[in-house]
Amino acid sequence: MKKTLLLLSLLAASLSVSAKTINIEIKDIKVVADTGNVLIAPAKPLKHKRCKGEYLAIPSNASSDIRKMMFAVLLNAYKENKSINLEFSDSSCSNRGNWVKIHSVG
Repeated sequence: MKKTLLLLSLLAASLSVSAKTINIEIKDIKVVADTGNVLIAPAKPLKHKRCKGEYLAIPSNASSDIRKMMFAVLLNAYKENKSINLEFSDSSCSNRGNWVKIHSVG
């Protein structure tokens, strides 16, 4: 039991270290019709260890309700021309490294 708790503690610590929050201005939002991917183009490309950083993406494996909520928050920030906080991790790329997956918005 103690080993399990230690392992969970280490895992939680490693996840929190890899998560990063940034504040961006959104230059453009695109929806890819055949895949349903929502792509966010930041005003300044994101510096990322593994991904190109030109686009951020709502994860395609998120539930439909979560995707809709994230899209609504992003679209509102885009329409109001306001900056927004996004959370991502250095290990979260999609589309063969072309997009950075975002984990939270707001």
